[in-house]
Amino acid sequence: MRIAALIFIILAVGANFYFNNLTSLVVAMFSFPVLVWVLLRRRRKTLPMPKQSSRRGAEELPPNDRVAS
Repeated sequence: MRIAALIFIILAVGANFYFNNLTSLVVAMFSFPVLVWVLLRRRRKTLPMPKQSSRRGAEELPPNDRVAS
């Protein structure tokens, strides 16, 4: 789907330069945010989940690694 959206935008921009048509420019302008939305939505699904930080802090560390306060 991303490739199809990218090809569509390239063709719309190319048609704008070739025909100098306002309609093709408008189509390209409105399709660009859709492409960005599709790319970001896909990226959010594939990002790894961040590791949960421990709330216990120094209790999990061995005695040698504790920071003196």
